[in-house]
Amino acid sequence: MAEQLNPTARVNRVVPGSAQATIARLGAGTFGPGAQVMADYLFDTVTLATGMQSLDFFSVPLGGAKTVADTNLSLPGQLPRGQAFEVHYVNCRLLRGSVVASTAAQAAFADLLAGSFWRHFFPGSDFWLRHSGAEFLPRTSLSYEIAAGDISSNFVFVNELGVSIKEIPQVIGEQVSFGLNVAVPAGVAAALNGAKLQVSYRTNLVKRT
Repeated sequence: MAEQLNPTARVNRVVPGSAQATIARLGAGTFGPGAQVMADYLFDTVTLATGMQSLDFFSVPLGGAKTVADTNLSLPGQLPRGQAFEVHYVNCRLLRGSVVASTAAQAAFADLLAGSFWRHFFPGSDFWLRHSGAEFLPRTSLSYEIAAGDISSNFVFVNELGVSIKEIPQVIGEQVSFGLNVAVPAGVAAALNGAKLQVSYRTNLVKRT
């Protein structure tokens, strides 16, 4: 699995089938028959620091403090004219290069999610899309082993988790403000000081051709 999303390397996949229905939902008729529907994603990254109790995503675009490794947003909290997005999945992950993969880091990540509260600001959908970060956590406990005579832990570091909202997809219209605020309990971020938390929205991007 790639350690970070790279918008310059990805290949957009044109979505077959119900493309016109998707265009109609996202553009309210403004995109026209020449528009394309592609499988894509929007992503943004925040660096955790001791004392943080609120994380804001999709508010700072490319440029300055944000590079193509951190976000693919070209405008603060908006899509450019001629684009709209339909969110089917919400994913979050710790970038492995920013944290030592250990049971302590895994537990801190789980604690951060379990104690967090997510508010997605989509036009007309803010009330529905409020949920606990615990929704991302696996429903079964994770186990690991320490090999006999070896102090190294043998386990899978679960650094990417997600939830599906495909049954009630959320729409980000062109040049309409959107964003995400994640509230975390005091003290939790300290255990992951310096780690990078990345959030991505996936699936359907509509572009006017």
